[in-house]
Amino acid sequence: MAKYHINPKTGNPGVCRAQEGKCPFGAADEHYSSPQEARLAYEKLMGQTVLDPEVYNRNLDYALELARLARRDGFTFPNHGASGAAGGLRLSLDQMREPLLAEGNCWTVANELIETYDGQLEQYDILAKDSRGLWSEAHSALCDPQDNVIIDFTFRQFDPTSSWPLITTPEDWRKRVSQAAGKSYVWDDFSEEDD
Repeated sequence: MAKYHINPKTGNPGVCRAQEGKCPFGAADEHYSSPQEARLAYEKLMGQTVLDPEVYNRNLDYALELARLARRDGFTFPNHGASGAAGGLRLSLDQMREPLLAEGNCWTVANELIETYDGQLEQYDILAKDSRGLWSEAHSALCDPQDNVIIDFTFRQFDPTSSWPLITTPEDWRKRVSQAAGKSYVWDDFSEEDD
């Protein structure tokens, strides 16, 4: 049976091919039976909120099924991100693994996936203000309201070493985006005074 470790330079799980006891990435108790189990252990070690493994695996399986369906259907969406200057370029969901392509496409990905594949998911938005107190940036992701879990296909724009897609709690997601972007993001809670 394969064992998995975490590469500390990338934070990604990988199959351990070293002889037992000779792995440069950790001792026997730092090896796991699945990539998901290795990822959860790494996130716990890094002080990130860890989901119940059953909830994590169910949502990861669901997100990967969305990606499989999108691949099968040739699903693409207009590039509204930083790399969209070329104009007219359409991107696939799999291309969101690439940080530069993911940048700025979070709202489009979340919105298009909900409309095309699953109206049961919700779109969560977080916002950052500039030095003048004006809304300057937003980040969006999918949320499974049943489990209250974020599924973010574009998070690698902030952390290229993160798992794809990122599966986490809403609060952990907000904190991770804030930390990676170097800005304080808050929940999108538009009130009448913001109109």
